[in-house]
Amino acid sequence: MAHARSSSHLTLGPLSRPAPTRTEPPGGVLDQALGVLIGLFGMDADACRALLDHWARRYGTDVYEVADTLVLTVCQGRPGSDLTLARWLEQQLRHTPEAANRDAW
Repeated sequence: MAHARSSSHLTLGPLSRPAPTRTEPPGGVLDQALGVLIGLFGMDADACRALLDHWARRYGTDVYEVADTLVLTVCQGRPGSDLTLARWLEQQLRHTPEAANRDAW
């Protein structure tokens, strides 16, 4: 699995293609992750989905893995299958508000 290099700034360009996806797992984890991001950043659902897709591409996984890890491991503190992804997402959450160019999402 490819991992993005740590960066204190997030720059988003135009989205040319969506992140790889699989069938959404039961429980609506994608909707829950969108709700987390809406609550944290005050962005609309489309901007939050673009951010999740961006993170999935940068980390080299699908958007549902990112959403699942964000909700279950980062927010709820449950042990997840990819703790490296959880730590990476925590880093992204710390730096996204100060570096975000929301018009690019």
